[in-house]
Amino acid sequence: MAWSIYHDIPIGSTCHFIDSDIDTGDIVAKRVIPVHRGDTYELLCWKTLVMAGALMTEAVTMWRKDEITRTSQGESELPTFKVAPPEVLEVVYRKLAEGTYRHFVD
Repeated sequence: MAWSIYHDIPIGSTCHFIDSDIDTGDIVAKRVIPVHRGDTYELLCWKTLVMAGALMTEAVTMWRKDEITRTSQGESELPTFKVAPPEVLEVVYRKLAEGTYRHFVD
């Protein structure tokens, strides 16, 4: 989530099949997380986790009904990142506080 803010990418949550790489399996469900002015990094982390749980519940329900669909992620120009270091988090906190993140919904 920090990397999305750092690179001005919309924040989202996905539920996908696991494969041999990191975050590259076929997508079952995805949603964009709305970011409001005044949202904190911690709140956005919480919203992302809550959405991930909801998406997993949807996926299991679809699987039980034999209605699950798979969408290939294909090749993405967006990199996959690991845990954000302190210097990245500093930029993230500043962008949220100053309102310079490009994907606020208000």
